[in-house]
Amino acid sequence: MGTDHPADHLRGLFNAWKGQPPDHISELPGSGSARKYYRLSSPQGETWIGAFNDDIQENETFFYLSKHFESKGLRVPSVLRVSDDRRYYILTDLGDQTLYALLQKQKDQGGDEEAMEPHYLAVLADLIRFQLEGPEGLDPERLYPVPSFSKQAVHWDLNYFKYYFLRLAGVPYNESSLQKSLDKLADAILRQSAGYFMYRDFQSRNILLHDNTYYYIDYQGGRFGPLTYDPASLLFNTRAALSPAFREKLLGHYIQMLSDRMAIDADRFRQEYYLMALLRVLQAMGAYGYRGYFERKPLFLSGIPFGQDNLAWLLRHGGLTIEPYLRDLLEDVAGSDAL
Repeated sequence: MGTDHPADHLRGLFNAWKGQPPDHISELPGSGSARKYYRLSSPQGETWIGAFNDDIQENETFFYLSKHFESKGLRVPSVLRVSDDRRYYILTDLGDQTLYALLQKQKDQGGDEEAMEPHYLAVLADLIRFQLEGPEGLDPERLYPVPSFSKQAVHWDLNYFKYYFLRLAGVPYNESSLQKSLDKLADAILRQSAGYFMYRDFQSRNILLHDNTYYYIDYQGGRFGPLTYDPASLLFNTRAALSPAFREKLLGHYIQMLSDRMAIDADRFRQEYYLMALLRVLQAMGAYGYRGYFERKPLFLSGIPFGQDNLAWLLRHGGLTIEPYLRDLLEDVAGSDAL
């Protein structure tokens, strides 16, 4: 290996920390980000996770949030060692068993997804702790790339759908009419109260089961925001493909658990939740378009039908108040076999 290889740097960082090099180092499968992860092991069989990320500002936010959440008893990986240049770091190893993998195993074995209910209830209870306790003592200046869920952030997601899904998939649209519709959708979403911690990527692949307890990763994009974003991310997680009935049942449990902690208007919350779910589905479709159409990765294209199913359900059952032009366009997208 060349001396500029991340594994070599992590080997040196581990040696400086433990006084001896790791017995073995292996790269873990890549994700959608530019970060690289490795598993480091000792002769005694202990393991750790080594990470490399060139985005130092993102790293600093991850280090800060990890310490912040640990101080509140929220289960996240511990940052054990960081390189002087802040690009390499070593974490506790929480294993590879994700909530997503458990769900898929249940489905592959012909089991009822209802058997996953205790798992999802535990995760939703932890989510509420992140949302309500996370903001306590949290410095917005330490968040990256933005401190809060803003108009700019909403339009990033909507434009992701417009330019990386609609345009790359060859779906025709009127630029002016669509933009007016998206502007009104953004305005409606931004009327939601935004004083809570918004995890941003709270989905089943970022939830790890370790020693029969759930731990949470990939929160470095977190910010202040509304309550509805994260449950929508989890329950409308495209690849998880939860059935509408199970998804609605879990939403009811979440609303009940949330109402035990604070006063909420359940009907209004549901309306806001479905609007946010629409944003999440559109953002996911944009991500699949970018990775699939632009980067030509077939795995991501295979996720589009799941996104269409979620979109179709929301348009029929979500009670969404959206502009007629946008509704007609989304109906076409949801019902298309040519994507």
